[in-house]
Amino acid sequence: MKGLVENGYFDRIILEMRKQGFFKFAEVVIDQDDVRYHVKAEIARVTSLFFTLPGRALIVQLVCSETDADDHYLIKGEQKKGVKGYWKVQIYHNFLPYGDILRWAAGRVASSADWEAEIDKIPFYRDCPAEIAGIRWLGGGYESQASYEQYNPQAMAKGIWEAVGPSVDLLDRRFPELQVTSFSPHYCFPESGEIFWSRFNRYALRQIVTRPWGSDGLKR
Repeated sequence: MKGLVENGYFDRIILEMRKQGFFKFAEVVIDQDDVRYHVKAEIARVTSLFFTLPGRALIVQLVCSETDADDHYLIKGEQKKGVKGYWKVQIYHNFLPYGDILRWAAGRVASSADWEAEIDKIPFYRDCPAEIAGIRWLGGGYESQASYEQYNPQAMAKGIWEAVGPSVDLLDRRFPELQVTSFSPHYCFPESGEIFWSRFNRYALRQIVTRPWGSDGLKR
């Protein structure tokens, strides 16, 4: 469809993420041909990319939403005519048990009084970074406030690694369970759950998560 991101852009994102050590285990595209967009639009598409680090309980979800609808998304404070696109980033972790985290902290500082302060520095353990790759935290996820064209694939992948890399050695090997409600674009495309999960690599997900739950269409 005219005005949408070219597939080559997503290919470059995947390539640059691979260079940083990430493995893409699922990619799902939902558009107007599948189900109606939540508001009036001639063009609408959501492309969802899912990455992990082999042997680590980590999932990076990158979502590019595009539409020509006149909705509330503003590009640098002004309504942009034509197709608009923006990024959303979600990071899912499962850290090691607290005792392991405490032993890690004890090995890094001289005094036990400093253990908790050291643990507080672990990205995503207690607090989320203010932004990832220039995409700001907006309470519940990272959402871009600028058009997708301003996010260079190489810089984006590097920024994601810089955000999650310091925590990698403190992650467990699997998620015992994980709520996956936000995996499918259920807000933009209501009733898209069945289609989304039919295209999702559920086998790969179950190698990372023992019990995923919380989304229509996900068959356990």
